[in-house]
Amino acid sequence: MNTARFARSRFRKTMAAFCCLPLVITSCTNQSSVDSTPSGLSPVSSDPSKKSADPDKKNVGEDADKALIQGVWKITRSVRAGTEVPIEQVQSSSCQFEDNHWIPDRNRNDYSTFELDSGCDPKTIDIVDREENRMLGVYSLTGDNLSICVARAGVSRPSVIVSTADCNCFLIEMQRAAR
Repeated sequence: MNTARFARSRFRKTMAAFCCLPLVITSCTNQSSVDSTPSGLSPVSSDPSKKSADPDKKNVGEDADKALIQGVWKITRSVRAGTEVPIEQVQSSSCQFEDNHWIPDRNRNDYSTFELDSGCDPKTIDIVDREENRMLGVYSLTGDNLSICVARAGVSRPSVIVSTADCNCFLIEMQRAAR
């Protein structure tokens, strides 16, 4: 299988895991990595070139969004490259944000790491899967609603939270689960 085809295949599998199966996410540029790993999980490394040169300097908004994103989220809508994922595949899916890990409900061992940067407009998220593929995205967090639009690894970051046929992006809309 050629490299481009493999990358597309891996992106589809990762995004499928994100929506309906397991996925691990790592986000953006200004956050230093967190050493703690959710119980029973192995750490996923992230690209050190994406970390701040000054580990003591943190984006206050980033810390606030990281705290707000923690917990269980129910996936309410999913769009892959402009095509809606059937509601029956989405309606029973959820995920959990725990520290800097994005953990799918179906398999806690198939998680990603994420980094947020709420100082950007739009806010950005970087997701790193277990094979250390970095996917760049944007997000919106408003109350109990979270929307994330992520491009496949190797593709530039989307500038808006929308998935169209020509963008190779995956859009996921979530609502916080009852506490």
